Amino acid sequence: YYILYIWRHTLALTKTGECFSCGYNKHGCLANGSNISTNKFEKITNLSEIKNISAGRDISFFITKLGKLYSAGKKSLHGNLSDKD
Repeated sequence: YYILYIWRHTLALTKTGECFSCGYNKHGCLANGSNISTNKFEKITNLSEIKNISAGRDISFFITKLGKLYSAGKKSLHGNLSDKD
């Protein structure tokens, strides 16, 4: 449905609001709870009903269908999903 490649990581968003990520993950921008890089898409299990995605160098953003913004990666609580920044 929607694939976004930025810098060294990739995000994919399905029509059903599921999100997948792969690539460089030193700062946790893959939103998978670790800082281990991967070359295979992995589902981001702690997010659901995602409406839109965006990214920058070493950071990812996720907007839910309810309008809540989450970030993961550099400057977003060390790779943990955050809605506080």
